[in-house]
Formats: sequence, structure tokens, C-alpha cells
Amino acid sequence: FQLSWATVILVSDLTILMLFLFWVISRQIKGINIDDVRMEGDGVVVTTCGRHWVSDLHWPPHVEVTLHDTGHPRLDKPEEQLRARCLLGGYRFELLGKDGERLEERADASRGTIRPAFPFLILWSGRPLPAVLFIPFMLLISFAIDAQVHVRKRHLVVSAILAFGIAFLLRVCGITLG
Repeated sequence: FQLSWATVILVSDLTILMLFLFWVISRQIKGINIDDVRMEGDGVVVTTCGRHWVSDLHWPPHVEVTLHDTGHPRLDKPEEQLRARCLLGGYRFELLGKDGERLEERADASRGTIRPAFPFLILWSGRPLPAVLFIPFMLLISFAIDAQVHVRKRHLVVSAILAFGIAFLLRVCGITLG
């Protein structure tokens, strides 16, 4: 049994792609941890624990969000329609009302999660390229390599098992990528 460099590159490419997909989907399900919610200037700003990894290239500029476990009665209401706008810097969102206007009510919290509406994080997570561009790019590379070298199906199965195994180990060890 002999592997060519093209096969190794293809399997690595597919492994990276699957890990990235696992990371993006888990962020959509889990949400983004909140460090602080407070008034800044005329609006309410949510600061995340670490980078939120939403690409600067995202669209639409405002997205529906829900907040969970903040301890603030208005913010934790699932029926409350809130929107958020990403602020420059990668750590903050500005909370907006359902029509995109700034919230005027004071809101303070220092815990919880913010979850943008599905599929916002799945499409727009990632830097420098958001997932909506990164995934097709990686698939194109995979198909280009596959066109050069005929890869057996077992190589793809091995790469899938490897990717999910690494993702499982990261999860068990408590290591997060976001």
C-alpha cells in the first residue's frame, strides 16, 4: 500500500474542511459566550469572551439574535425580537430592536450566550474567509486534486473518521476553537 503526495494533500484538505464544518456547526448550536452586556454611548453593546469570529464580509448587516442565561429579564425573553450588528474589532455586537433601531433601555449582564439566527454563524464564521467562501474553496481544491489522482473511497472514509476523531478529542479535552 503506497500513498502519493496528492492523496495525502487531498485527505488533509478534506480533514481540515470537516473540522471547520464541525467547528462552525457547533458554534451555531452552542452560541457565543458573553463576557459583558452594558450601555456604551447611545446603545447596548455585548462583548464576547474572546473573538466571535464573524467575518467582516458578513451579510446582512443586522441579524436576529436570542440571548440565553444572562440573568437580565428582558434579554432572556425568547419572544423578545432582538437584532445585532457586529462592531469592528471582532469582540463586540451592538444590540438593536426588532426594526434595527438602537435599544434605549439600560441592560447590564456579565454572563450567558448570544445565538444569531440559523444559519448566520454557519455561513459567516471564519477569518479571513467566511465559511460561505472557505468551504467551496476547499472543495474546489479537493476536486482539482481528485481529478489528478484517483482516490479510493476508503481514503475519504479514513479522513472523515480522522476529522471526527480529532473533533471528539478536542471536545472531550475541553479545547474550543472559537
